Amino acid sequence: SPVPYRIREDKNNTVVDFNIKNVRPGESLEINLSHAALLFGAEYFSRLDVSGLEQYENPEIVKTFTKPEKGIESDDPRIVNLAKDIIGDEKNPFWKAYKIYDWITKTIRYNYDEVPSGGAIATLESRVGICGDFAELYIALARAAGVPSRYVALYVPLEKVEGHASVEIYVPKYGWIPVDPTWGDTTGGID
Repeated sequence: SPVPYRIREDKNNTVVDFNIKNVRPGESLEINLSHAALLFGAEYFSRLDVSGLEQYENPEIVKTFTKPEKGIESDDPRIVNLAKDIIGDEKNPFWKAYKIYDWITKTIRYNYDEVPSGGAIATLESRVGICGDFAELYIALARAAGVPSRYVALYVPLEKVEGHASVEIYVPKYGWIPVDPTWGDTTGGID
């Protein structure tokens, strides 16, 4: 029989809680959960009209999604100064985000065997990481540049459960849009 569950929202994430009873040590229970993801390529973003985007209409989103967090050290002087260097005089949040994406994909190297200890600073210092490291550094730089951003994790059951981390940025007029700084490095710039 199906396992009872409930779906709830928790800090901008959708969480599924399973009510599992009567599983004894040594027994196993298989739960299959399906999730659909809509992926966007670079050609999608080339169709957005981002001219004149400078003001955020929702100050609560800016306040919430530009704060530092564990592993996303957006207030660290190294992150703040680098974000300023990357974006220069740019005011448009979309182009700020693009410049940060470009910097990360040209600077950070993907290597599953040399994963740093975690967090944006560790990735910045080592210049190497995996998807979660790329995402944390991207978010820290975007937040330091005033672009609201959040971490997105997706888990896909293949032969074993595979996960991937990416980012969403908030752009006035469009809302949350996906950005995956890992793909620029691991696919040679093909989104």
